[in-house]
Amino acid sequence: MRIIKKREVRKAGKGEHLVYRIYYGDEIVYVGRTSQPLCDRLRSHFFKKKYYILIDINQVTKIEYSVYKTVADMYLYEIYWINTFHPRLNKSDRAGDDLTVQLPNVRWMQYTPRLFEKWKADINESRNATKK
Repeated sequence: MRIIKKREVRKAGKGEHLVYRIYYGDEIVYVGRTSQPLCDRLRSHFFKKKYYILIDINQVTKIEYSVYKTVADMYLYEIYWINTFHPRLNKSDRAGDDLTVQLPNVRWMQYTPRLFEKWKADINESRNATKK
């Protein structure tokens, strides 16, 4: 599996679909999918927008994504990766048994949102203000 480092803003191109995985340390804690800009999707996780799983931005050590040609491929691989890695923050789409199939591996690229440090500062400032 080859990882490519990428630090610029990542936007899903027209007709492009992404599966992303979020790490705390070396552990994959969440696998998700999106056809919207990855930066927007991640912001919704970090700032706990309605219907999104809250991801603790202070624990995130790495974000990776892979690109799929069709929505069907994106859905299939998201469920495949959830049932392969068993991320602790994914509650839905987890099967109670093990996979008996193996899909071809994909290319994962590393991603850091351009505003990651600003978001972290904003979230921490908001948390400190509520503690007072």
